[in-house]
Amino acid sequence: MWPPALENQDVLLRPLQSADREAVFAALTTFSDISLWTRIPYPYERAHLDQFFASVDAWHRSRTDAVFAIIGPESDDLLGCCGVHRIGGDYKERSSLLPDEPGYWLAPDARGRGLMTAGLRLACNFLHNDCGRPLVNIQTKVGNTRSRAVIERVGFVYTETVYASAVDDDATCGDCDRFVLRQE
Repeated sequence: MWPPALENQDVLLRPLQSADREAVFAALTTFSDISLWTRIPYPYERAHLDQFFASVDAWHRSRTDAVFAIIGPESDDLLGCCGVHRIGGDYKERSSLLPDEPGYWLAPDARGRGLMTAGLRLACNFLHNDCGRPLVNIQTKVGNTRSRAVIERVGFVYTETVYASAVDDDATCGDCDRFVLRQE
């Protein structure tokens, strides 16, 4: 099965599956703050959910992206999602879409427990070790201090701030701070 489940003592990342549809929909229709910091639209509608799960299936078959459900140690409930996107893709000048880029969100009641830091470490190890990607790129919206703290705890190094006006595609989510993590 691809992608494989990833696990440590703090968190389980298992491949997102169709059984997760309602949990994802509930989180993304309930917690509007997720859309403030991601490319996820709000209000989140059934059409968005259908498009997303169709994309996940295609990505997993082609191995270009891997999307995981974040599961905490105390239950089997979906607490968020973590994906790695454009695996092995090319860097495109003036694009807001980076190759080998993780993205993630957590429901508010799951935050502040170290789950995302543990999950991002697993995702980066997956990119390095399973996918052979020596560099992992990540970005967060300027002002997203919680996400930036996760990124820095994992060991990413700040490279630049890219302003939305400097990118040509419509996938931007605003001005972003970019970081890189090199395989040791």
